[in-house]
Amino acid sequence: MQENTYFASSAEDIKIWDYSTLTVVNQFNPHTSFSGISSLCWSPTNDFLASAAGSGDKIVISAGKSIFFPLFDLAAGEKQTILHLNHNSQYLASGGFRNTVNIWELKSRSLYRSYKDHKDDVTCLRFDGNGSLLASGSMSGEIILHNVVNNLFSLPFGHGKLKPIRRLKYSSQKKYLLGSLSDIDTVTLWDANSQTCYHTFDHAHQALASDVCFCPKNDWLLATVGLDRRITLYDIFKKDLYTNVLAEAPLTAVDFSPDGLVLTVGTSCGKMYQYDLRMMTSPVRTVAAHTSSVQSIQFQHSKLSAKFCNKISSRRSSVFSVNKRASLKGNPNAGEGQNSNIGMCRRASLDVLSSMEKDFVKYMDLHITNLYGRSSLGDLFSPAREVFGTNKANGDFPAKGDGPTLATSGVTNSSTEKDADAVEGDGTGAALSSVQIDLIKDMIQESAEYVRQTCHQEIVHLQVEMIKQFHIQLNEMHVLLDVYSVNDDLVTEMEKLREENKRLQDTVTRLENPEKRSLYII
Repeated sequence: MQENTYFASSAEDIKIWDYSTLTVVNQFNPHTSFSGISSLCWSPTNDFLASAAGSGDKIVISAGKSIFFPLFDLAAGEKQTILHLNHNSQYLASGGFRNTVNIWELKSRSLYRSYKDHKDDVTCLRFDGNGSLLASGSMSGEIILHNVVNNLFSLPFGHGKLKPIRRLKYSSQKKYLLGSLSDIDTVTLWDANSQTCYHTFDHAHQALASDVCFCPKNDWLLATVGLDRRITLYDIFKKDLYTNVLAEAPLTAVDFSPDGLVLTVGTSCGKMYQYDLRMMTSPVRTVAAHTSSVQSIQFQHSKLSAKFCNKISSRRSSVFSVNKRASLKGNPNAGEGQNSNIGMCRRASLDVLSSMEKDFVKYMDLHITNLYGRSSLGDLFSPAREVFGTNKANGDFPAKGDGPTLATSGVTNSSTEKDADAVEGDGTGAALSSVQIDLIKDMIQESAEYVRQTCHQEIVHLQVEMIKQFHIQLNEMHVLLDVYSVNDDLVTEMEKLREENKRLQDTVTRLENPEKRSLYII
């Protein structure tokens, strides 16, 4: 784990913690609420922290590193209790007591869009990894997906009126995968592309499940906590419960560390526990964090992700400015009259480019693939584990088509370089067998295929959105043509008006001509 990695927790106030030592580096409360801080979100570059209170007094943007100070407020008095930032901090989504999801543009500090499709209070919301699709859940049991780029939205889906949606989280690995918690003893995974249920884990908790999170380094691992004091881990690929651990108090919040090795959980009595996934029998650290129930725990984004987020954001801005200059050069009047669909397509194209770059960076950043199965969490996450060990007889290979199974073992890129040296036969280690070399080649090929499929899916989604927009415009044009075009009723009305006008002209002419007027009188 890199040094100076922080995470934030909230209850009656906000505390910033040093991950390596579990000590408080800052403590502050930018809200006037007595009901606690209900929602936190770091910016992708970790430069600022957004917060909302349980009373919905306002949204506060606080900046800093080890010492934080409020920068500005949003949504004062709007009863916004939950929030989330998109992938480049361009938009902040918020919701709360007024059945409304609001999208705020941070640069102008103004309301960008407002959605009023929910029938009850909005309880949770989350941007996907591309930052364009927003999922929101409500007390009425509905989940609705909104595309903030083209202003389209999905039909509601979920569990029904008696099962309110309490938490929503997107997977950072499988971007289409959405996890939800509701007022039932199940944990549900949704396919956001088709808005259908991917899998339901029944009876996962014996009381209300309170929070859910996906592992940032392993696309098969999911964790939930609940008021039954259980930490439950799931295998998404096998669609099975992996293991669970019983804590000392009801659990209210959870988040993975950026390296995917440690779970930090908060309790209803204000304590926080840290569990190492290599030995889940008991917490490795315990601290009395707050005087009231921990409502949110949010780790900062990894340093590498923040670095590439800055690079991609600047690259997106430069591409957009070049396209804009080229458009204005070809048509001097294009600044005012550009078709909205052209702008939509350009932004969507940039989102596809950003997705491709992030997927490639993610693949290069993650650790060596776990080729030989896993017998326990300790074996999976052990920093001393070798890539090619005694487990190769297990024959537990990842299934093709699911993408690479990337493990968060302690084997780093330097170990890979050593293995490569061994293959070259420089005398520093035993040469790899032909079977092992073939397995490495297969791993690379599968990873490349996974990236290719992801890019292809993004392009297909873009094409579908463009077709939808074209159909919407076609329907609108037909309506306008029916209203404003020449038709039989309009022609008949015009003929009647002409006849009436001619009759009135004849009458006026007779009245103005004395001879004709006398004849008219006789």
